[in-house]
Amino acid sequence: MAEISNQKYAAGDNALGTPDPPPGENAALAAALPWRHRRTLCKAAGFVAVVAMLLAGLRLRAWIFPAAAPLYFRGDMQNAWYWGSFADSNARVGDFQAALRPNSIGPSWPVFFHRITTIYRRAAHQGNYRMFHMPLDYPPGRITVIAAWVQWERTVHPKRVWFRPSAMAPLLWFNTATELLGALGFFLLVRHWVNRSAAPPRARVPWRKRGRRALNKLIGGRTASPSPDSPAAGFPGAPVKTDRAWMLGIVAAAIFWFNPAVIQSAHTWVQYDVWVIPFYVWALYFASLDLFLLAGVALAVGSLLKGQELFGALSRQREGVSRQSG
Repeated sequence: MAEISNQKYAAGDNALGTPDPPPGENAALAAALPWRHRRTLCKAAGFVAVVAMLLAGLRLRAWIFPAAAPLYFRGDMQNAWYWGSFADSNARVGDFQAALRPNSIGPSWPVFFHRITTIYRRAAHQGNYRMFHMPLDYPPGRITVIAAWVQWERTVHPKRVWFRPSAMAPLLWFNTATELLGALGFFLLVRHWVNRSAAPPRARVPWRKRGRRALNKLIGGRTASPSPDSPAAGFPGAPVKTDRAWMLGIVAAAIFWFNPAVIQSAHTWVQYDVWVIPFYVWALYFASLDLFLLAGVALAVGSLLKGQELFGALSRQREGVSRQSG
């Protein structure tokens, strides 16, 4: 029996009586295992880098606001505090003292939102009165955020009448949240296009055929899948996942997260221009996925916060009109 076993081992059979894999397959498996470990380590390093950048960015923002007191745009801060108080207090035409009177905030959030809906009508009748020569130029989303900030501050500190830099903490956190949303949008956008650039070109499918496919999918039917050799195989061109894509996505997010212009505008000058970026980037990402409805929703929400969101759309419209007239 021992001789028979030795003969089987010599013939290439293992202890279970199954043939051993070819030598080339063993070499390929041995070469693949270290690469798999390298990918795992690379992903773990990327995760640690993202957490470190997140904490470092938050720490930088928490440090730079108190240190940049000479750079504050105090006039605009006071203007925001006034219009937030004006919206909350249901003040009448140009009644400056009523807007800044202690304990004049609405008793509940339903009353708060009701007063938000009337602020433009009340402000339209204020005549030539302007706070610091600045009229009410806030879109609905922005005045809602500003009024909610004042509502919170005047609720926590009922005797607070005038603006103080220490009261900017809620707005600073809102700016930070929009920056995080923008960084995530940059990551997804860059990752998508790097993966998509590595994918084979996709064939153009008529919109009628796409509509029939969507209808069949909606009602639970099955569509005929193209052959693997067809140029339309894999439609609508699902991106190929590569490690290079998410690495470059992290780099793009880090460039935006640590951008000096973004930090200076949102945390030293303390303005709200950074609100434009995340919604525009997410609109680009949704459009890249052919989700144009969501792209329009993102632009609409962004325009409610900052009217500059519509500059791109207006410029494209004017370009189209000039081409038609030419």
